[in-house]
Amino acid sequence: MSIINNLSAIIALDVNNGFAKDGNIPWKSKTDMNFFREKTIGKTVIMGYNTLLSLPNSKPLKGRQNIIITNNKEKGKDYLQYDNIHFFGFKETLDYINNNTNQEYIVIGGIQIIEIFLPYIKTLFLTHFKTDFNCDKFYPLNTNIFLKSELVFEDDELTIQKLTKSL
Repeated sequence: MSIINNLSAIIALDVNNGFAKDGNIPWKSKTDMNFFREKTIGKTVIMGYNTLLSLPNSKPLKGRQNIIITNNKEKGKDYLQYDNIHFFGFKETLDYINNNTNQEYIVIGGIQIIEIFLPYIKTLFLTHFKTDFNCDKFYPLNTNIFLKSELVFEDDELTIQKLTKSL
Protein backbone atom coordinates (compact mmCIF):
# COMPACT_ATOMS: atom_id res chain seq x y z
CA MET A 1 0.00 0.00 0.00
CA SER A 2 1.35 3.36 -0.92
CA ILE A 3 0.01 6.88 -0.87
CA ILE A 4 -1.55 8.05 -4.13
CA ASN A 5 -0.61 11.71 -4.64
CA ASN A 6 -3.76 12.69 -6.56
CA LEU A 7 -6.18 11.05 -4.08
CA SER A 8 -7.84 13.07 -1.30
CA ALA A 9 -10.86 12.70 0.94
CA ILE A 10 -13.31 15.14 2.45
CA ILE A 11 -15.31 14.57 5.62
CA ALA A 12 -17.40 16.61 8.05
CA LEU A 13 -17.91 15.70 11.70
CA ASP A 14 -19.65 17.34 14.63
CA VAL A 15 -17.97 18.17 17.93
CA ASN A 16 -18.35 14.53 19.04
CA ASN A 17 -17.14 13.08 15.71
CA GLY A 18 -20.73 12.39 14.66
CA PHE A 19 -21.54 12.32 10.97
CA ALA A 20 -25.17 11.17 10.67
CA LYS A 21 -28.51 11.09 12.43
CA ASP A 22 -31.28 8.77 11.26
CA GLY A 23 -29.27 8.08 8.09
CA ASN A 24 -28.95 11.74 7.08
CA ILE A 25 -26.40 14.52 7.43
CA PRO A 26 -27.85 16.53 10.34
CA TRP A 27 -26.44 19.96 9.47
CA LYS A 28 -27.17 22.53 6.81
CA SER A 29 -24.14 24.77 6.44
CA LYS A 30 -23.52 27.11 3.53
CA THR A 31 -19.86 27.34 4.50
CA ASP A 32 -19.43 23.56 4.48
CA MET A 33 -21.37 23.12 1.21
CA ASN A 34 -19.41 25.89 -0.53
CA PHE A 35 -16.11 24.34 0.61
CA PHE A 36 -17.27 20.90 -0.56
CA ARG A 37 -18.27 22.31 -3.95
CA GLU A 38 -14.98 24.22 -4.30
CA LYS A 39 -12.90 21.13 -3.49
CA THR A 40 -14.83 18.68 -5.69
CA ILE A 41 -15.98 20.57 -8.78
CA GLY A 42 -14.16 19.44 -11.92
CA LYS A 43 -12.70 16.42 -10.13
CA THR A 44 -13.64 12.76 -9.89
CA VAL A 45 -15.57 12.02 -6.71
CA ILE A 46 -15.59 8.53 -5.22
CA MET A 47 -18.47 7.33 -3.07
CA GLY A 48 -20.42 4.30 -1.99
CA TYR A 49 -23.81 3.40 -3.39
CA ASN A 50 -25.68 4.59 -0.28
CA THR A 51 -24.00 7.99 -0.56
CA LEU A 52 -25.19 8.19 -4.17
CA LEU A 53 -28.73 7.40 -3.01
CA SER A 54 -28.48 10.18 -0.39
CA LEU A 55 -27.77 12.83 -3.05
CA PRO A 56 -30.66 14.97 -4.33
CA ASN A 57 -32.88 12.72 -6.47
CA SER A 58 -30.18 10.00 -6.15
CA LYS A 59 -28.38 11.56 -9.12
CA PRO A 60 -24.63 11.87 -9.69
CA LEU A 61 -23.02 15.19 -8.80
CA LYS A 62 -22.95 17.61 -11.73
CA GLY A 63 -19.64 19.04 -12.89
CA ARG A 64 -17.74 15.99 -11.65
CA GLN A 65 -17.07 12.43 -12.72
CA ASN A 66 -18.66 10.07 -10.17
CA ILE A 67 -17.21 6.67 -9.28
CA ILE A 68 -19.55 4.50 -7.22
CA ILE A 69 -17.87 1.72 -5.26
CA THR A 70 -19.96 -1.44 -5.40
CA ASN A 71 -19.52 -5.13 -5.95
CA ASN A 72 -22.94 -5.26 -7.60
CA LYS A 73 -22.58 -3.69 -11.06
CA GLU A 74 -26.31 -4.31 -11.67
CA LYS A 75 -26.94 -1.17 -9.61
CA GLY A 76 -25.51 0.83 -12.51
CA LYS A 77 -28.32 -0.11 -14.89
CA ASP A 78 -30.51 2.67 -13.50
CA TYR A 79 -27.86 5.27 -14.41
CA LEU A 80 -27.16 4.46 -18.08
CA GLN A 81 -28.49 7.87 -19.17
CA TYR A 82 -25.65 9.67 -17.34
CA ASP A 83 -22.21 10.02 -18.89
CA ASN A 84 -20.50 11.12 -15.68
CA ILE A 85 -20.94 8.01 -13.54
CA HIS A 86 -19.07 4.70 -13.31
CA PHE A 87 -19.69 1.67 -11.11
CA PHE A 88 -16.46 -0.03 -10.00
CA GLY A 89 -15.26 -2.31 -7.26
CA PHE A 90 -12.52 -1.12 -4.89
CA LYS A 91 -9.61 -2.75 -6.77
CA GLU A 92 -10.97 -1.56 -10.13
CA THR A 93 -11.07 1.97 -8.75
CA LEU A 94 -7.45 1.80 -7.58
CA ASP A 95 -6.45 0.51 -11.02
CA TYR A 96 -8.45 3.29 -12.68
CA ILE A 97 -6.74 5.95 -10.53
CA ASN A 98 -3.29 4.50 -11.22
CA ASN A 99 -3.99 4.42 -14.98
CA ASN A 100 -5.46 7.96 -15.09
CA THR A 101 -2.95 10.01 -13.12
CA ASN A 102 -3.79 13.30 -14.84
CA GLN A 103 -7.01 13.63 -12.81
CA GLU A 104 -7.67 14.51 -9.17
CA TYR A 105 -9.81 12.14 -7.13
CA ILE A 106 -11.62 12.90 -3.90
CA VAL A 107 -13.38 10.35 -1.71
CA ILE A 108 -16.61 11.85 -0.36
CA GLY A 109 -18.17 8.98 1.61
CA GLY A 110 -19.68 7.16 3.21
CA ILE A 111 -17.54 6.38 6.18
CA GLN A 112 -16.81 2.78 5.09
CA ILE A 113 -15.54 4.01 1.72
CA ILE A 114 -13.35 6.66 3.37
CA GLU A 115 -12.01 3.99 5.73
CA ILE A 116 -10.95 1.60 2.93
CA PHE A 117 -9.27 4.41 0.98
CA LEU A 118 -7.63 6.04 4.04
CA PRO A 119 -4.29 4.16 3.64
CA TYR A 120 -4.00 5.51 0.08
CA ILE A 121 -5.08 9.13 0.42
CA LYS A 122 -2.49 11.86 0.67
CA THR A 123 -4.75 14.66 1.89
CA LEU A 124 -7.87 14.81 4.05
CA PHE A 125 -10.05 17.90 4.24
CA LEU A 126 -11.75 17.80 7.62
CA THR A 127 -14.66 20.05 8.54
CA HIS A 128 -15.22 19.95 12.28
CA PHE A 129 -18.41 21.58 13.51
CA LYS A 130 -18.31 23.17 16.95
CA THR A 131 -21.83 21.93 17.73
CA ASP A 132 -23.29 18.63 18.92
CA PHE A 133 -25.86 17.53 16.34
CA ASN A 134 -27.03 14.54 18.44
CA CYS A 135 -25.74 12.12 15.84
CA ASP A 136 -26.30 8.38 16.06
CA LYS A 137 -23.32 7.48 13.83
CA PHE A 138 -19.76 8.39 14.77
CA TYR A 139 -16.33 8.18 13.20
CA PRO A 140 -13.34 8.20 15.57
CA LEU A 141 -10.92 9.59 12.98
CA ASN A 142 -7.27 8.93 13.81
CA THR A 143 -5.51 12.12 12.75
CA ASN A 144 -2.13 10.78 13.96
CA ILE A 145 -1.52 9.21 10.53
CA PHE A 146 -1.18 12.73 9.10
CA LEU A 147 2.14 14.55 9.44
CA LYS A 148 0.97 18.06 8.64
CA SER A 149 -2.11 20.02 9.66
CA GLU A 150 -3.05 23.34 8.12
CA LEU A 151 -5.99 25.49 9.19
CA VAL A 152 -7.94 26.40 6.06
CA PHE A 153 -10.86 28.25 7.64
CA GLU A 154 -12.40 28.96 11.03
CA ASP A 155 -15.46 30.80 12.26
CA ASP A 156 -17.97 30.44 15.12
CA GLU A 157 -19.66 27.48 13.40
CA LEU A 158 -16.77 25.25 12.26
CA THR A 159 -13.11 24.74 11.46
CA ILE A 160 -11.73 23.30 8.24
CA GLN A 161 -8.33 21.64 8.26
CA LYS A 162 -6.16 20.24 5.52
CA LEU A 163 -4.39 17.16 6.86
CA THR A 164 -1.50 15.75 4.80
CA LYS A 165 0.48 12.53 5.14
CA SER A 166 3.72 13.99 3.80
CA LEU A 167 5.50 17.23 4.54
